[in-house]
Amino acid sequence: MKFFLLFLVAFTSLNSNAQNSFEGVITYSIQATSTNEKISNEDLEKIYGNEMKASYKNGFTKTEKEKGNGEWEVYVSSENKQYLRMRNSEKTTVYDGADETRKLASFDDQPSDLVVLGKKTRLLTIQYEDRSVSKYWYSPDIYIDPKQFKELKFAFLNKYWEVARAPYLKHERIHPTYKVVYLAQLMEVKQISIETFSVL
Repeated sequence: MKFFLLFLVAFTSLNSNAQNSFEGVITYSIQATSTNEKISNEDLEKIYGNEMKASYKNGFTKTEKEKGNGEWEVYVSSENKQYLRMRNSEKTTVYDGADETRKLASFDDQPSDLVVLGKKTRLLTIQYEDRSVSKYWYSPDIYIDPKQFKELKFAFLNKYWEVARAPYLKHERIHPTYKVVYLAQLMEVKQISIETFSVL
């Protein structure tokens, strides 16, 4: 009887964690700013757009840009593959999620005063040896199982998910010639059809 009760408690706990894992869509505004006089902000806006939606379902993520002319990226954790469809293209390019040639200079996680969508955040910073930087503000209140990203070494996202265990609410990509800022404007918790992540 004691074994059964322990099993029931463990099963309930696991089931609870699975139910608490975020499934839904986060909509971000995008602001791209040039720090090089040869590149205009307008040119960057044509590349990055001004809005992006990120969909999360256990084992899958998808980002797609508004007015991106069909541009999207899907990650399938069971394959550790990233599928990318560029704008105005009918071809899907496949990348191995384990590929990352950049060298990590530093990795830091610390408290933050930033509040996004009413949620307090922490700041995780990834700096590369080429001087580019990725900053992620995330809320520990939003949980996503990190195990599905343990092999996603691209951009050191496996390390991000291992620590954050949450989708970012703000993301800054800082390069020597430009900066792109993604800021969450809306978060919807809802079930998403598996067809949303089709790569055909």
